[in-house]
Amino acid sequence: MLGVETSGCGFLPDRWPKLLFERQIFHRLTGGRFDAEDPYVSQPTPGGYGRSGAHQYNRLAAAAIALNRGAALQSASAELYCRLLPMNWQPGENSRASRLE
Repeated sequence: MLGVETSGCGFLPDRWPKLLFERQIFHRLTGGRFDAEDPYVSQPTPGGYGRSGAHQYNRLAAAAIALNRGAALQSASAELYCRLLPMNWQPGENSRASRLE
């Protein structure tokens, strides 16, 4: 399962964990209020993931965090953990997510 969820490795070349931003979760957490404004990050259906890797961090930072930081962070899952971790974590001061503002 690890190989499937992470395309063979759970980390990017810079050693940050791979993540996936889930637009349907962002939609649910924000009541869909950003669907028209930014359909790339908020839609009721899964999909539209784009490239994997660092692109997912860029997507999270540039769009979702600017719209609703809390919902954005809850909508990202670490691929290394096969999306088994709760999606309501809070970033620590040394986490990559805390530097996405």
